[in-house]
Amino acid sequence: CVGASFLLANVDAVTRVAMGGSWNQHGANTSIAPLYGHVVSANAEWLMHGSPLGVKLHVPLATFLAELATTMVDSLSVAMQYPGCAEVMRGGVVLVAWSGVVGGMSLQAALAADVTTFLTTHLAALHVYSSLIVTAQIAAARRLYTLISPPQKSLPEEDPPTHEEELDEDDMSRVMEGRVFGTLALAPVALLLPTTAAFYLSYLALHALTVFVRAAMVLVSATLQHPRFDLLALRLCHPGAFPGGVTVRSVGERGQSSKGGSKGEHGSGRVVRLSSVPAPWHAPLGPFVGAALG
Repeated sequence: CVGASFLLANVDAVTRVAMGGSWNQHGANTSIAPLYGHVVSANAEWLMHGSPLGVKLHVPLATFLAELATTMVDSLSVAMQYPGCAEVMRGGVVLVAWSGVVGGMSLQAALAADVTTFLTTHLAALHVYSSLIVTAQIAAARRLYTLISPPQKSLPEEDPPTHEEELDEDDMSRVMEGRVFGTLALAPVALLLPTTAAFYLSYLALHALTVFVRAAMVLVSATLQHPRFDLLALRLCHPGAFPGGVTVRSVGERGQSSKGGSKGEHGSGRVVRLSSVPAPWHAPLGPFVGAALG
């Protein structure tokens, strides 16, 4: 297997890349960090300046969120500096390499996808935590807006008993207090939303990149396990490779000379040309549908 030979020949280099280093670093100059950890730190430093792409952010909140992200990366870097971590990582690379020898490239791609998911768990965590913060802000803003402008059905109903005037005054005072609190609290929550949304979108992009890489590996594994997928790709690239029928077209008579009139020694006949008619686009899916229907 080509993939197994490549990994076995470059085990140390692949291990360095998996631990946040570069392909050509050696010895004491090798940096240890979680996968894409340097990207997370650079992204946090870029956002904490308060004006990414010209968008004005809240600098104290951006600094706080950036420090949380860098603290996570630094903590993982410290944990990965233990001597056994590098050996475990190297053993994982060797396992993925030998899986290609035993089970072929499909098993190797599947294990590589699982290892990639494990090594990028911190990106998924940053994405989830930032989405929870944005969701909480939006829910708080909606709640505060209902205090400012409550729906008609949520307004207190008038009670017919004897203390009607006192109840009306108490209800109105509570409504006014809610409106004042909502007005004062809604503005900060709304103004801080672009800052948290910027962190959320950046972590979403990083996490989406890792998901795309994992999906590509899973696609390679599935394609190698089900070879008929290549027929579908060939059908999309070359429609004429899957004829659905043949047309017959007469182009002349056999044995007729160019000067007119005389027949050949084998008698008269017609010359026809056969041309293929492309099959429908869903024709390669026929075997899959038949297998699914049993």
